[in-house]
Amino acid sequence: DYEADWRWNSDQITAIQKFNYTGLDAQSSRPNTSLKVTGLTGSSQFDYSRIRANNNNADAQPEITTQLTGKHQLKAEQLSWTPSTGTKLLKPQLEFRTKGWSAIEYQVDKVDATWLGGRIFGKNASIHPERLNTLPIALQGINLNQLIKLTKTPTLNATGEVSGVANMTLDLRSSGSQTWAVADAYLSSSKMGTLQYLKNDDTLPSDKTAYLQEILSEFQFQHLSAQLTHNEDGDLQLLTRIVGSNENFKQGKKVDFSLTLNPQLR
Repeated sequence: DYEADWRWNSDQITAIQKFNYTGLDAQSSRPNTSLKVTGLTGSSQFDYSRIRANNNNADAQPEITTQLTGKHQLKAEQLSWTPSTGTKLLKPQLEFRTKGWSAIEYQVDKVDATWLGGRIFGKNASIHPERLNTLPIALQGINLNQLIKLTKTPTLNATGEVSGVANMTLDLRSSGSQTWAVADAYLSSSKMGTLQYLKNDDTLPSDKTAYLQEILSEFQFQHLSAQLTHNEDGDLQLLTRIVGSNENFKQGKKVDFSLTLNPQLR
């Protein structure tokens, strides 16, 4: 649906335009992207003004000021950006404002969605077209096993939940990636669980791998924390600390150890 209210006189033109969306499905047509949204519902309101300032000099050209701002409230059934199941947001909600015509500035007021069995949310973030933008996203009650599957680690199973903050970046400059990326993240366990390192019978493990398999054969963790950063080569690096015990390792005594991993996100 579309509603509009246009008004004008000799000095100005003003308009309020409102678009209402109901049950829309959309997909990005940009190369190398697979952004897809289903069940989109919401509204967008654009406020437009074009004002000609009075000038006492009759020979001078009139000064004209033009402004376009927008307010947007959107909900959807699902939002996905790759074919992978883990990159789907369920019941996403987004509230944001826009300013400008071509080089549009965005002010994100609210992001809220269900992801990997938990919830993600963010607010009060600005996105400008001529800089690298950072949007902090809070994660709450994320299913640990589903999160591990995103890192292409088929030899590790887990239960439990984690919560924390992930800083996402978006570079809209012409030389930028034009897509979202993970800058860094910090997560810690919000629900205790287990870690199980699955053995691969096809290969002979190294001494370190065999030792890790022994510890994590059926590890019950009381605390787990993970810090995701980038190393000097620009690759993701995950620093983890795990506290817990395994009844089959050192007579079930508490173990406190750290691991450094190089995950590959799907």
